[in-house]
Amino acid sequence: MTRWWRYGLSSISTWHYSVFVLNARSISRTTLPVELGRILQPGRTDCREGPMETLQTAVPHPQLAAFVSIFAHRETSPGSTAVIQPVIASLEQTLTFELGDRPLMNFTSGRTIFHPRVYLIGARTTYQGANCLGGHLLEFGIFFRPFASWQLFGIPPAELAESDGDATGVMGPWVVELWHKLADCRSFSDRILVATETLLRFAKAAHPLTSIMSTVHRLLPSDEPARIARIARASSMSVRSYEPQFTGEIGISPKKFARLARFARAIDMKRISEDSWLNVCHDLGYFDQMHMIRDFRSFGGDTPGRLVHTSSDIQPWSVQAPQRVDELGTAVATSL
Repeated sequence: MTRWWRYGLSSISTWHYSVFVLNARSISRTTLPVELGRILQPGRTDCREGPMETLQTAVPHPQLAAFVSIFAHRETSPGSTAVIQPVIASLEQTLTFELGDRPLMNFTSGRTIFHPRVYLIGARTTYQGANCLGGHLLEFGIFFRPFASWQLFGIPPAELAESDGDATGVMGPWVVELWHKLADCRSFSDRILVATETLLRFAKAAHPLTSIMSTVHRLLPSDEPARIARIARASSMSVRSYEPQFTGEIGISPKKFARLARFARAIDMKRISEDSWLNVCHDLGYFDQMHMIRDFRSFGGDTPGRLVHTSSDIQPWSVQAPQRVDELGTAVATSL
């Protein structure tokens, strides 16, 4: 399950976790040995550690900004050995186009699959397992905001939550047509242009947010902690009505939605600032560091210090400044 990369708005073997060396346009991955005994579960297909990967990201066209968080491109050298990438909880829906070798996903349940050529992944609320990224990978990913499936395609988020699979069965033949167009492209910027042209057709007929979806901004991390009762009252609803309706539409309870948003924000804050984990914990309203560590283990399967490095593909915008996309959809090398 490719969970590469904030809500918009890791067998008892010695494995390797990734440290990213940043430059203006891409990220090269080197490795350091560390015991990651929880990465793969019994019944897994083992993978060996690998040294190199390139990751690029770009913000979307302004008319897609309400629906798409980021475009991402990943490529590994032919014949390269595999890298282990933990699959963490996330509020995002992702659409991944596998244009080269397909990654192998090892679930905590013991299930093992190769990614479909077009892989649709809904929001998930637990640590899922790990991807084995090896061979010549060439992937193009679209990271949708949590309600984009409803706004663009008329698919309620609850139908995608805690699920993954071949996108063609859910979204229809247009994703196959888009896969062929992306495969014919020779650069990241060309793929952005092709994807943008396709998505703009859906954006022109976008569905409005429901009344429940319109309350979600109040659950995001802020100076004032979210209070479900207060949000319900502001929506002219009781808590007993608001909570099941929210869960029915979104597929996640409002309390867990707020916890996941805070978890993602904690990863972002640590990457982009020099703050200590203690300050991150305080700023985001955790009771104490153990409270934060429990969330990281539940949502990410590892400690904060390790996860902030190994989950880089999940939240790439906080690893490097994404490229901008001009009005023609061309990637421009300027920082945000």
